[in-house]
Amino acid sequence: MNVGTLARTVFVIPLFALGCGIEDDPGAPIDHDLRIIGDYDPPPIVVRPPPVAPTSADLKMDGTMRFYGGGSDLGVQLNIVNIGNAAATAASGLINIGGFTVTATLHQYWDGSPPPADTLLPGKRGYLMAHLPLGSLAPCQKFLTHIDINRNMQFATGGAPDPFVNDEADVATQCLGWNTPITTDNFFISDPLINGRTLLQIVSSQVVGRKDGKLCSACHFIGSGLPYSPPVAQNGSAVIWPNDVINGRTWAGPGGYARSFLAQPTDQPVVNSKPFYLQALVQTWIDDGERGTRPLVADPGTFVGKYLY
Repeated sequence: MNVGTLARTVFVIPLFALGCGIEDDPGAPIDHDLRIIGDYDPPPIVVRPPPVAPTSADLKMDGTMRFYGGGSDLGVQLNIVNIGNAAATAASGLINIGGFTVTATLHQYWDGSPPPADTLLPGKRGYLMAHLPLGSLAPCQKFLTHIDINRNMQFATGGAPDPFVNDEADVATQCLGWNTPITTDNFFISDPLINGRTLLQIVSSQVVGRKDGKLCSACHFIGSGLPYSPPVAQNGSAVIWPNDVINGRTWAGPGGYARSFLAQPTDQPVVNSKPFYLQALVQTWIDDGERGTRPLVADPGTFVGKYLY
């Protein structure tokens, strides 16, 4: 390097050190990525906790309950669902059914694993178990019901919906109707031959309801010569409703075929014997008010003259 080159180099460095360079030219482009003015003082890092997710335990009645007698009172299972996202946990709480305020315990239905005690997990079905005086409930009726009166079974946090706004509703007791699927909620005997089926299907010979594998129409058919000879071919089927007139009588009402069915021998080796569980089924239908006589409002021509239960 010669003296001239060194002089030029020394001269240029002070110019940039004093801020006198190309960036001071108003006409020159400005590169902000390369220019730092003043001390670099980054803002402080603020660590904020994550927002609190709303949680709730919200018990909602599904509109049904079942009751059964067991001595001096009625045991009542009031069906509920936890529609919240947290478990409802309480040993007991107050409910009111039909004007009777009683203590109820919280239970979860079995779903393949042992249900937790005094707990209903989110999304699970369960029931409130209570005891009411004899005569306070009847089948096939609705009762105004209020749950968690003392508000110790449910809760909400973080802005979750109020879990107490749906705690009152009309709830129906079990009802075995003519066209109601048979379950342990409306009939006390469980048997694969009748579970999930209806009296309509059995009497109409659409399904077998006897352990011998016979349809009703195996014996009772048009031209059979028996007092009950419905208009159906032997081993055939035809829709039979409880107020259909057959040989001058109906299934419903005093003197109807339902009462005659009950008067037949029970589980005997004779041709007219009836299984006990089928006689009990017919008796339960009678006890539930013979709802087969209530008309159904439906599409004209589809259910004309037919009935809801």
